[in-house]
Amino acid sequence: MAGIGGPSVVRDGLVFAIDAGSKRSYIGSGTTTNSLVSDNIGTLVNGTGFNSDNGGSWTSDGVDDGITTPDASNLDLSTFSIEVWVNFDLHKNFSSIMTKPKVANDADFFNYGFFCYSTAIQFFIGDGGDGTREFVGISLLTVPINSWHCMVGTYNGSIMRFYVDGEQEGTNSTTITPLQNSGTLRIIDPSFSIDGKVSIGRVYDRALTATEVAHNYNVIRERYNY
Repeated sequence: MAGIGGPSVVRDGLVFAIDAGSKRSYIGSGTTTNSLVSDNIGTLVNGTGFNSDNGGSWTSDGVDDGITTPDASNLDLSTFSIEVWVNFDLHKNFSSIMTKPKVANDADFFNYGFFCYSTAIQFFIGDGGDGTREFVGISLLTVPINSWHCMVGTYNGSIMRFYVDGEQEGTNSTTITPLQNSGTLRIIDPSFSIDGKVSIGRVYDRALTATEVAHNYNVIRERYNY
């Protein structure tokens, strides 16, 4: 459906969606973001910028920029998919996007998220116990800098899957229950800010299929001339 982060994206289970290219989601100035499918209102913090190229994106300097959305029941999930379009200016060690943390610096307490290290990106979940996190890690080479990429993480209660640009890159079997917490949703995490740009963030309350992940990628990629 047009206006939900692009034409004809999958709507079933979509509980949160922001798009820097939609005037309904962000007017191009100021600090307020609006979800296209829910009442969630977010805030650009610490000088997070806006770039109008490629339909629009939010820019982060890698220091403390971020986009935060207060906790709400539609964001506290045990099965889910998280999706983000990102363009890294560089691969910064210890940076994160699309995270839902209870404790900002401890992945054991993250409902879900992506975390970047010096050589890898992880899609992870934590159940709140000491050392009880699970993740799927892929090489940073899978997401080259200075180009747009779509990262998707799904969890159906037993299998985690990590997709990049519509293709599955890794899986992990686990039965832990992700911690549904009171933390903010951080499209760009100001505590571990990326150096680059984000244009679209979506959350589903179910695991998308591989066909659905590929569909969402294919209907958006023309925005980036792919």
